[in-house]
Amino acid sequence: MNVPKSSPCLYQGRICRWHGESPLCDRDAHTIGFMTPQHELMASTRYDSISSLCSDAAEGNNPGADCCAQYGQGCLFGYKRLWCHVEPVVKTDKKEPVPMALGGGELCEWEGRQCQWYGTSPLCLATEYEIGNVDDKAREYVVSTREKSLGALCAGVKQMTARHCCKSYGSACVDGYKRLWCFPKAGTSTSGRESHSTRVKHQVFLLTEAKLEPLLSSSKQRKSSPLSSSKPPKSPLPLLPPPDWASHYPCRFRGRTCEWHGSSPFCGRTSTPVGQTHSSSQTLLLTTEHRSITDLCENVHGADYPGESCCRTYYATCWTGYKRLWCSEERPEAYWETDLWRHGKA
Repeated sequence: MNVPKSSPCLYQGRICRWHGESPLCDRDAHTIGFMTPQHELMASTRYDSISSLCSDAAEGNNPGADCCAQYGQGCLFGYKRLWCHVEPVVKTDKKEPVPMALGGGELCEWEGRQCQWYGTSPLCLATEYEIGNVDDKAREYVVSTREKSLGALCAGVKQMTARHCCKSYGSACVDGYKRLWCFPKAGTSTSGRESHSTRVKHQVFLLTEAKLEPLLSSSKQRKSSPLSSSKPPKSPLPLLPPPDWASHYPCRFRGRTCEWHGSSPFCGRTSTPVGQTHSSSQTLLLTTEHRSITDLCENVHGADYPGESCCRTYYATCWTGYKRLWCSEERPEAYWETDLWRHGKA
């Protein structure tokens, strides 16, 4: 990892540096908690501004006064990432991440669940579109103000407590929209999903970057390995930010314009069944939940063949979760009179 020009700072007893030189800060595919043998990604301004991060009193979200002071100028493109040495130079009392570490706002209640709004006004930004997505920490994307105003969302609420999410929305957005992510209801079992996520991150900690590619191509061997069958230690990693769901590379499938949703390596899940149409006129046509992309794309004459176009835009494989192919409703009748739908060329 190249050493940036930014000055070092101290966070949780570790020496850290902000990566990304303003005004063109660039971006990368790593999520909070990603580790190499020497460094860990501890914070970024991908979803929140530096002022929001540094004013948040939540443990695990605020990068600390020292690193906030060393942030420097903001970015016109991309975002800055705070990478820290794995080994601390100052001994500190380890604290478990608390739910407040998940976003820029305070926890609120929505239909009996603990939730949090994402999006800092006036420029709220947004990369999530698919209501019903479940991320690597079992949080679900429940509602947003993308298509409905806050008043419309809260109009049907009969009993509004002081901690209701309708009262903690904050200021309105000039651009973008706010998104509400919720934890499972109390008593809901997510131990299987969390243990799998922890197991994958524990493997990343043990492996060097040179070994990551063989890891992706030997998923069957991982399932039977002693590491995957034994109970891993409790993960010290912070909870993940909301994922960037869409790949932003359109493809063609059965005459429709489509996009793969789910960013590797933690692709998330969805509660939406295949074939259901969303309010944005997008239909979920295919997932890799039960069959790998290799199997789907090798079977050219199969009913679930995604077509050459969508096979090319699939890109990286998922360690957890699976990818979903969402397509527009446009479907010219003339297209079905040919055999091109099997190859996704039209």
